Amino acid sequence: MLAKRDVKEADGQGVTCPRCGAYLGPRQPLPHALVKCLKCKLWVDNDGNEKRRA
Repeated sequence: MLAKRDVKEADGQGVTCPRCGAYLGPRQPLPHALVKCLKCKLWVDNDGNEKRRA
């Protein structure tokens, strides 16, 4: 089971899932990089917006 992590970064640069609020890690260096929320199976960009994957 995945636990929601309440991680507060000093610069506020973390990525969170817009659907469940889970912390997905630090922002990626490339602007078009996507991170997957394992709980929601949702792809999220560096700004925290949901993206569709084909």
